[in-house]
Amino acid sequence: VGETYNVGSGVEASIEQIADAVLDATGRPRSLKEIVPDRPSHDRRYLLDSTKIRAALGWTPTVEFAGGLAATVQWYAAHRSWWEPLRDRAPVVEEAWAEAGGPAR
Repeated sequence: VGETYNVGSGVEASIEQIADAVLDATGRPRSLKEIVPDRPSHDRRYLLDSTKIRAALGWTPTVEFAGGLAATVQWYAAHRSWWEPLRDRAPVVEEAWAEAGGPAR
């Protein structure tokens, strides 16, 4: 209780690789990806260090990234009634994002 664990495969992926994987998994063309200027202190890559959970709990990954992403996309597609009301309650406000340092549209 009270511990935080990173759960990840230990395989590094760039933001662009993750974006491409999400587009592929959702059946959308990669041409939808829009390259925007980096925000201050942006993440160039993602690599979770799961050393702590491996040592403390003996955990090891059993699902590779592409398969896990595909299963996640399938779950969200099958459970729209659960997440759509949540999305609609907290819309993204582009102006607020731009004020916080995101790209203006």
